Amino acid sequence: MTTTTPPTSDTPNTTPPVPSFAEIRAALQTLPEIQTTLTPQECLSVADSMSKAGKLPGFEKTPSYFSTLLFGAPFDRVMTSTATTRSDHTRIKFSTKLLLKMPLIFAALIIFSIWPGVTLTHSLLRTYFPAYTIETWWWYIPLTVLPLPWYLKKTIKQSEASCLLSAIENINLLAERAKGEVIETK
Repeated sequence: MTTTTPPTSDTPNTTPPVPSFAEIRAALQTLPEIQTTLTPQECLSVADSMSKAGKLPGFEKTPSYFSTLLFGAPFDRVMTSTATTRSDHTRIKFSTKLLLKMPLIFAALIIFSIWPGVTLTHSLLRTYFPAYTIETWWWYIPLTVLPLPWYLKKTIKQSEASCLLSAIENINLLAERAKGEVIETK
């Protein structure tokens, strides 16, 4: 039987700090770039073969270069890229954009589910408790609407962190396959 020693004040904390909402947003705005000796067309064919192997989800060739999907459960993003050619190398830059489908569905579900919930709850209370005379919306609306900002902030932060992780994984994998290097941007 193995025993573990509890951490003491001398034991360093090995848990990395959780990035803030602003740090995650800033990281999504300044994604790393790839620098490679391959030509833009060769890099595009590498990305295309990666997508056929299932490594770049939602890969599409675009007028600027190519785009891929970033999974952020529930709010996905699309990562677009542009390639610039210098004398001896190609540099690929990335940017992300939120896909609006899920935020619109979320908003519709929130808006169209609160008021029917008021009437359903009110009729239920009136049916089982005939002496119930309080207007249900007085307490139901604050109970359902007030927590929404915190819930949405948490959901968006988790979604953006997931998209950032997905973007970094895609960029590192593409750099490896394109025989390039990842360059951090400021």
